[in-house]
Amino acid sequence: MKTLSLVVAILTLLLAGSVLICGFWMKAQPKVDPSSIAFHMKLGVAAFVGMVATFILLLMTNRAA
Repeated sequence: MKTLSLVVAILTLLLAGSVLICGFWMKAQPKVDPSSIAFHMKLGVAAFVGMVATFILLLMTNRAA
């Protein structure tokens, strides 16, 4: 269970970091394609779901220990 929570946490951090970097890059551009915004919104939602899953896995891991 610890390995699963570690893998999910690392993937979530990478996803959240890439969403932040790309979001800042899009903000710096004068014109952004709407499909690009929709794609990054989906990535942001996936990052949030991953963070919730990581939190739940960490709670389950701490209870089992």
